Formats: sequence, C-alpha cells, structure tokens
Amino acid sequence: MMRLIIKIVLGIVILLATFFVSMLGLSEIAGEVVTLTKSSEGGEIRTVRLWIVDDGSSSWVEHGDSSSFWIKQLVENPELKLERDGVTNIYHARADLESHALVHRLLNEKYGVIDSIIRMLSGEADRCPGVPVRLTLKEH
Repeated sequence: MMRLIIKIVLGIVILLATFFVSMLGLSEIAGEVVTLTKSSEGGEIRTVRLWIVDDGSSSWVEHGDSSSFWIKQLVENPELKLERDGVTNIYHARADLESHALVHRLLNEKYGVIDSIIRMLSGEADRCPGVPVRLTLKEH
C-alpha cells in the first residue's frame, strides 16, 4: 500500500513539474519576452521574464495580483527597470486596472494561440487576477 501511495505522489509531482515547465516553454517561444527587475518584500532584487504589449506610447506587462508587494510599491516608487531587445531602460510604471480588457486583447493579438492556451491551462480563461502595469519610457 505504501509503495502505491509513493507512486501516486511521485506521479503528481512529475505532472505538476511538467505542467510548469510546459507553461514556461510556451511563454518563451510565443514571441517577445522582456526581463523585469523588481524588488521583493524582503528587499531582494528579482527578475522575471514576461510578455509585453504596446499601444501608442504606452506598454503594459501583467504579472502578480493586487496583493503583490511590487505592485503595491509602485505608488511610492513608480520606476521600474526593464530589459527589452537587449537594452535596459527605466520606465515610469503604474497599476492600470482599467486597461485589463485592452491588455488581454493586445496579448491575444500579439501572442495568438499560445496566449489562449496558457490562459486556459492556468485557469485564467474566464477570470484573470493579474494587474496590468502601464509602462511609459522615462526620458533620460
């Protein structure tokens, strides 16, 4: 009986690992991926690779939810560092919940079927907890 339980647990772990690796792989091959530098609640500097969309002079990323530390920090410190096409720039950033539908439309237009697959697999096809963050390139 113990051997069966171990096999089931191991199978679940392998399935979860495969799922997350697949999601990461899909997001990387879909198109443009940028690197965002953000701070954590503990003060560490972290980077995350994510998709970006543009409309006019603004760009948007969507990562985290309204309780995410880095989203909350945008009120006090709206500057973010983002590497795009091998160039690192500083952007003025702000949470932009009103643009949620626009951002998802732009993501779907830019990343196509991969966007739809990732949203479906992540359970976010009908409801998305993400916070769109509007980025405006800061003049030097």
